[in-house]
This record gives sequence, C-alpha cells and structure tokens, in this order.
Amino acid sequence: MNRKLLVLLIVSFFASVSPIIPNEVKATKLELEAEEAEKKGDMRKAESLRIQAATLRKYFFRPFQDGYLGRNKEDRDHKLPNAISFSGRNFLGGSWELGFRFIANEGFFYPGRTWADDDGAIAFQGNSFFKPRGGVGYQNIEPLPFSSESPTNYGRKNALTPKFLYKHNSKKWGLEYSNIPFQTGYNYYSFGFINNPLTAWHDSRIRIQDHKLVLKIYDELTKDMWFSWDFGLRMGQIKTDTAYTSASLGEGRSASDVTNFTAASAGFKFYHAVIKEFSYELGGDLFLTPFGSLRYNRTVLKNANSFDLYRGANLAVDEVYSIRSADSLRTNIAGLDILVQANFMPISNHKFSLGVQSIQYSFRANESKMPTILALTEESYLSGLRDYYFSSAFYEADGNPNRPTRSYSIFNYYFGYSYVF
Repeated sequence: MNRKLLVLLIVSFFASVSPIIPNEVKATKLELEAEEAEKKGDMRKAESLRIQAATLRKYFFRPFQDGYLGRNKEDRDHKLPNAISFSGRNFLGGSWELGFRFIANEGFFYPGRTWADDDGAIAFQGNSFFKPRGGVGYQNIEPLPFSSESPTNYGRKNALTPKFLYKHNSKKWGLEYSNIPFQTGYNYYSFGFINNPLTAWHDSRIRIQDHKLVLKIYDELTKDMWFSWDFGLRMGQIKTDTAYTSASLGEGRSASDVTNFTAASAGFKFYHAVIKEFSYELGGDLFLTPFGSLRYNRTVLKNANSFDLYRGANLAVDEVYSIRSADSLRTNIAGLDILVQANFMPISNHKFSLGVQSIQYSFRANESKMPTILALTEESYLSGLRDYYFSSAFYEADGNPNRPTRSYSIFNYYFGYSYVF
C-alpha cells in the first residue's frame, strides 16, 4: 500500500509540469481502485473502473490521431474555419460553395522531336531528313523544312467557368466539380528552296474542354491545418484544326483531329486557415488513361506540274485525296494538374479566390490500322497511299513505344467568386 501511495505522489508532482499528467493520475488511480475491487471479489466494478481509465487515456494520448496532445472535446469537435467550411444553413446534409472563375490562360505546345533526323527510323520511312513537325495537331508535318513557328508554340485566351464544392456535415468527405476550357489560334509561315524559293502560309487552331469531378476525403493535421485525398474522373476533348496553302508549291491541305478521353485521377490538397478571413490551399493530382480515342481527317489538293515532296518529281495531273481514320485510334493520355490558391472571405457567405493552375497533357496515338482513303483519280489514290506511309513515321503510326510523346501545357491564372451556404 505504501508503494502505491509513493507512485501517486510522484505522478502528482509532475502534474504541474504538463497538462496531460493530471489525467494520467486519474487513470492510474482508477486502475488502483480496480485492483482493490478485484481483491474484494467485485469483478464487475473492477472492469468498469478499467474501462474508465482506458477512456481517459484514449482522449489524452492521441498525438497521431488528433494532431496534438491534450485536446478536449470542444477542440476535437471543432468546425473547420469559415474560410473553407462555410458553416451556415445546411442543404442536403452539408455546406455548398457555388460560383465561377474568370480564367486567363496560356498554352504551350511541344511536338516531340521536331526534326526527322532526330530519329533515323523516322527519317528513313519518312523519306526525308528535313521534315519538321508543328506543335499543334496529330497531323503536324510541315510541307517545307524551315518555319517561323517557335519550337515551343503558345497561345492565350480568357474564359469564364463554373465551379461548385459540396462538403458533408461530418466534415469527412465532399464533392468538387470544375471545368477547364482552353482555345487559341495562331498563324505562321514555312519556307524552303527546291529549284526556286518556296513558301507556305499556316493557320492552326486548338480547343480543349476538361471536366473534372472529384471525391474529397478530408483528414485533419491540426486545428487550423488539414488535407484531402482527391479521387476523381476527368472527361475531356482536344480538338485541333490546321491548314496551309502554298502558291509556290501549288498545293494546300486542311486537317482536323479530335481526341476524347475519360481518365481516372488521384492526388491530394493541403489547406491552412491562417485567420478566419484568409486561408490558402495547394496540391495536385495525376491522371492517366490508356483508352483515349482519336479520329483524324485530312484533305490534300495538288496542282498539275507542282513539285511533289513525297515523290520528288513534278505531278502530271491535278490530285485530290482525303485520308481519314477508319476507326478511332487508341491513345494513351497522361497528365499532371497542380494548383495554388488563396481564399478571402471578408463578408459572411461570400468568398473570393486568386489562384494559379498548371495542367500538362501528354499523349501518344497508335495507328495500327489502315485508314480510309478517298481520291478523285487513280493517281490521287496512289498519292494518298504514299502520303499515309511516309507521314505515319511522324505520327507514331506503328505504335513504337520509343517515339517521343507530344504534350500540351496549359497555365491558368484566375479570379474566383463563390456564394457559400
């Protein structure tokens, strides 16, 4: 009995040092009482006292579960700061954020390897060391060796997009939807010299729609910091239109292609409420699908007596042919989405945001099936076959995994407003 009293005295001494120790004192005392009850044969009372001791320790020794020691019930049950959780009227069992974002975006386009001589296999099949590739479009071979187009092409555009966020009252999960549109166009020329100076004028257009729905699983780090695991689905489309005309070459081409994809995504986001009216968040996610689909179509017109770059000779007659995908081409698409956002809530139920978002799409198509070729004459049909064979070296037509992927990078700078309830 004296030993037990000594233990109680030592534990009581350290109680003045840490706010956790008084609760351990209570737990220890309950265990001692349980031992006494056990000696007297009162097993029911002993079990009850041990449960009380275990309950005390459960709530005051949880640094990993609760984020810091000594949290009382009010702290454990605190609501996330208004800058994020928007406590107020509940609708469908949770809080809502409905609003829009005004986006100023900028795009950069990378064609993979720019020149045929970067890869001997491409140069051999393509019948030329000097055919460069444009940045936009699946069908992006230039007709002449040199181009005023930047190796890293870019375009800018503004857009207004909707956004909503739902957070369940349990503060454990929520849903978020956002839309990321992009479109731009630019012009440039290419030039070369075959007997005489040659030039061609180019026009390129690209449109991207990317819809993102995310299931968010929230977890706390501390009272003012938490994060979410984000598991989502992205549904999008990339559409390009390119064309060129050349009086000196005596030919013109119009090409279009559409890539559709549905990709799974996974990532996380970190939140920090600095004060009640201000918070910030940062994070990102990866998305991937091997089941994208691409369809393309190009139409070529060539005048008689013009120089055919594929044949290396002048044409005898006018030629008109069209090459289009017979079936959708399987396309691998992978990407990375990174976001940094600052939130301001100076007035109740009204939230303002400033943010920067970077999205990169990398893709590779596998054209393993013969396309459909429509031609005006027999000579035109043979030219279409020749065009398909030579150009397929540049378009990853054989599915060679060593070919470089092409990529589009989109940067969004945005201002957002949301009504929260």
